Amino acid sequence: MPIRLSIRKKGLLIVAVPLLFQLIFVGMLYKELERANAETLEEVHARSIISAVDRLFVHSYEASSALYMYAFTQSPMTEENFEKGITEIQNDLRFLKDNSKHDKKVFAYLNREMHTSIQALRDQKRMIQEDRHPGDNLARLTGYMRVRKMVHHARDLAGAELYAYSKPERSFEARQEAVRRVMLLGLIGNLVIAFGIASFFGKSIEQRLKRVLTNVDLFSKKKALLPPMVVTDEIGVVDSAFHEMAGNLRRAERIRQDFVAMIGHDIRTPATTIKLTLDTLDEDSASLDSGLRELVSDAAGESRRLMTLTNNLLDLTQIELGRFQVDARPLQVANAINQAVRSLTLYAQSKKITMKNESSDFTVNADYERLLQVLINLLSNAVKYSPRNSEIAISTAKVDDDFVEIEIVDNGAGIPAEKRDKIFEAHERLTGDEEGEQHGMGLGLAICKSIVQAHGGTIGVRESSTGGSAFWFRLPVADGTKDE
Repeated sequence: MPIRLSIRKKGLLIVAVPLLFQLIFVGMLYKELERANAETLEEVHARSIISAVDRLFVHSYEASSALYMYAFTQSPMTEENFEKGITEIQNDLRFLKDNSKHDKKVFAYLNREMHTSIQALRDQKRMIQEDRHPGDNLARLTGYMRVRKMVHHARDLAGAELYAYSKPERSFEARQEAVRRVMLLGLIGNLVIAFGIASFFGKSIEQRLKRVLTNVDLFSKKKALLPPMVVTDEIGVVDSAFHEMAGNLRRAERIRQDFVAMIGHDIRTPATTIKLTLDTLDEDSASLDSGLRELVSDAAGESRRLMTLTNNLLDLTQIELGRFQVDARPLQVANAINQAVRSLTLYAQSKKITMKNESSDFTVNADYERLLQVLINLLSNAVKYSPRNSEIAISTAKVDDDFVEIEIVDNGAGIPAEKRDKIFEAHERLTGDEEGEQHGMGLGLAICKSIVQAHGGTIGVRESSTGGSAFWFRLPVADGTKDE
């Protein structure tokens, strides 16, 4: 079952899971440091016990030596040294009592021996002061033997402590190595988890985005889309919305195609009949009164416009379906230009516009009817958007020995540079036409572009020297005439 998580939640997981692992790692590291610190304190404690035993031995030796000297000299200084040694021995034993924890039995025995030994030393001192057993070295040695016995048991106690610490659970180097190991494992684990989660979610998001992009590409190529993905995050919502939008657009496209087909079959035929009838009446309008002649002329013009729009819609449909073809053959470009000029002479005269044909004759590979369609469209736009009493110039020139460029220059308001490419797109209309002019559907220039490109040529517009527009298009020169 897919994991239903939004992109926001996935992002939080990418951050939160490594952070949680990092907290666990810090806890483990803290525990390991605490353990190492405890073991270090144990070692310090053991060293303090060893130091106390060493001091006890030294102080015991000093006290017995002072007593021995006192037996012969009985000087106040040796007596003072003796008492000082006894005090130091008591302090050492008290320290051992407070800090011994590994061999309590040994310390209990040592504690008893401490009182007995100290008492024996004091008895020995008293005997010396009372001059008992003068010169009795054996009696003196008895006190010394008790002191040595006390020291012996103190060493037993220290031995128990030293044994407990001499073989610690881990050496200092081992503790350092353990801490380093925990840090290294934590770092590696954190990187692996972070990379793994990021890679998992990143790959999932990437795959889903690629699927959406693939559907966009398939839709642009009019192919069947991939099945909708399961909605688990925002990308799934976008994919679902795109499928719905694509379905609606394709249904609208089918409706449009059906409408255009209906225009081609059900409207074009009667419209053609009406046009022919009105054209006939317009040509023989001399017998009609002036008012009727004007109505017939207007009706004939509107019928021609209707036929132009109908033909443009049908052409655009063929272009979009990829069925648009041209029958290119060698022809004289001047013939097509002259016919286009003749077709628009009356329209130009109605606005008192002069069409100046400065074209030279070149042979190009083109479909005559489609070339004438492009010329009439560009010339009619030039007349439409030019002011009254102006001039339109038509010229031709050879470009790079492989193309012939036909240029139509007007004296209109011109076209802004940022719109010069957009006007060749479908449903983009020119602006600046005079009041009363009929607006088209913005299909003429898009069809011109498709016709020229179908010939292997290019089309464009630039600013003329007079500030108007200079529309141009290039057609390939016919084979065998490139060097003319």
